[in-house]
Amino acid sequence: MSKKKKMNILIWVLSVFLVVSALLPIFTSLGRRNENKTDNVVITDVDLDIVDYSIEFQQNSMTINLLSGEITTNERIDNVFVNVNGYGCQDLSYSQSVNADGYNIFTITPTSNILSSAFAYDCKITADIYVEYANRSHKVVSKDIDVRSCWTNPY
Repeated sequence: MSKKKKMNILIWVLSVFLVVSALLPIFTSLGRRNENKTDNVVITDVDLDIVDYSIEFQQNSMTINLLSGEITTNERIDNVFVNVNGYGCQDLSYSQSVNADGYNIFTITPTSNILSSAFAYDCKITADIYVEYANRSHKVVSKDIDVRSCWTNPY
């Protein structure tokens, strides 16, 4: 083979490779588009209404302590939990009753040392209270908690 013929074959192979590599992402995205049609669907149709809530955390403590909590809803819920940013989630114990108006009242048991966390410096963290209804989590409220260091200052 002559040099000119080898060069033409090399140019042809490189151009086919470039065209195929440019079209490959297009073909793969077209294939995925049909499989993931329901992935971005947000279901907003639920019967749950948070009628009222009263949640209180202890301030200026070395641990996360829930002093009291009460949530009123129109439906029975499956679970109550707290999510503290950067530290994790923990289920909370609660009792349930129905008031004269037919609303469900969930009284959360006071809990000390949530997530078994102690803090090495003074900071402000955010705790979110959620309820589970129909296999979905619904945020009730976010509360800022001031925590203080468990270390004593040198003196």
